Amino acid sequence: MSEVFFFDEGAEPRERSAVRMEQVVAQPYPDGQRVRIKVVLTPFFEKPNLVLTITNSAGEQMATADILETMLHVNELTMHLRSAEPAGDYALQVDLYYGAEPAQDTRTVEFTTGAVQ
Repeated sequence: MSEVFFFDEGAEPRERSAVRMEQVVAQPYPDGQRVRIKVVLTPFFEKPNLVLTITNSAGEQMATADILETMLHVNELTMHLRSAEPAGDYALQVDLYYGAEPAQDTRTVEFTTGAVQ
């Protein structure tokens, strides 16, 4: 039976305390209602959890998603903004954690959506 590789050759999986986010991208779709999200993690042995939260400039939560025990090094998803008028400034916060422990890595990315077409 051949081996299965989840990560690039030469990448060494890390213990849970050393797992981090390498890249977080938030790219609004032209319709202004949806946001393409990409979160790239370091290689890992134990599957981490992610919490993604989008807030508007007033600090109101517009979207949230939980990814529990991801098996993927690159996580891609689309989040929908809960707003009748979505044009404006937003922030995406991503927290990486294990179990009941506090987040061990947090990233925040700001983005702007345009007017709905």
